[in-house]
Amino acid sequence: HDMSTPLGTMAIITHEMTQTYPEHRFPDLQEKMLVMKNQIHRCKEALSVMSATAGELRAESGQVMSLVDYIDEVINQWRSQKPDIKLNLFVDPQTTATVEIIAERSLTLAIINILNNAAEASPRDLGIELHLTWNDQDFHLKIIDFGPGLKPEIIKRVGKEPVTTKKNGLGVGLFLTYSTITRLKGKIDIRNKSSGGACIEIALPLITNRRNDDRTGTG
Repeated sequence: HDMSTPLGTMAIITHEMTQTYPEHRFPDLQEKMLVMKNQIHRCKEALSVMSATAGELRAESGQVMSLVDYIDEVINQWRSQKPDIKLNLFVDPQTTATVEIIAERSLTLAIINILNNAAEASPRDLGIELHLTWNDQDFHLKIIDFGPGLKPEIIKRVGKEPVTTKKNGLGVGLFLTYSTITRLKGKIDIRNKSSGGACIEIALPLITNRRNDDRTGTG
């Protein structure tokens, strides 16, 4: 409430200023107002994610899904936002395990945020790459773009505080993504490729089929 109320007030004032100062007379001011509106919207989205996930246990904040179904759902959600971006999907051909994951909304938003960042950094004709592999215990995904890469100081600060990763960006999405993966007992590695572009690799634990383990242990 302490954050949403000021954001709402800023949104109203920004809208009123946009109406009061027409673009044909105040183009520079309108451009700055657009930046303000976009940043307020980003803050509201980030606040919604924090409100939805704060204090919730994994089992309470998501449902158990087949990993394959969950991957399809995430990709379809992302494609609905970025239908014109080329996605090169690579699934490890040796991956055959039928496994499940707790499909949290915050996790979905985290993965989509990384895909969006990669899409914005990468040249449109090259698109981005998504590499997937998993076994009975862990799920690994790697998102690669072909942009200029991330500055070393940005990589060092990721996960510790919101960082600016692009013009007009607050870096809140990347900070929340790191927090979400960590909270889910996962690991995230952010690095630049020697050939250019950034690579973000995520490892997440999967639901272990304890009934099979119990059968194995009985004699």
